[in-house]
Amino acid sequence: MNDAERYDPKERASLHFKWSELAVSASRPDLAERAARDWTPWTRQNAKTLLRTVVEPLRAHIGKPFQVLSCYRPIYLNRAVGSRDTSQHLTASAIDFRPIPHTQPDFYKIFAWCWDNPIFGQAIFYFRGELCYMVHLSLPGNKKGEILTSRGGRYRRAYPTFKANETKGE
Repeated sequence: MNDAERYDPKERASLHFKWSELAVSASRPDLAERAARDWTPWTRQNAKTLLRTVVEPLRAHIGKPFQVLSCYRPIYLNRAVGSRDTSQHLTASAIDFRPIPHTQPDFYKIFAWCWDNPIFGQAIFYFRGELCYMVHLSLPGNKKGEILTSRGGRYRRAYPTFKANETKGE
């Protein structure tokens, strides 16, 4: 029996997250159950590293649970949600989440933590209008400690003066 066959989605990947919570898609829940069975030893290791080194320390700082919107996406799920074939979600090297319940001050705390702890690859704060609704964090790779905001598909580098309606572009 190989490692992938021993995988149990009800088991914990870390202190606060089960494997089943990480193979999700907010926009394609119909494919999430299948994705939950498609973990490989390599993607599981990436997810464990992401959770241990970035997500769990951030969660401890915020003091609230997180709702995972996306972490691991096999290629068919990644394409179904319209993402690129280079997405870090393909390797479980990125996570999209929001605090439960989520308030704008929670996102400010997350931003401040990211600014003070650049142990991730990229942090992207997604906005609808003036309100942040989701954060993307990735493992360090060719980028380290980069913080961006996204509004309507436009990405801008973010600075410590982050407010719901204030960022500086390059």
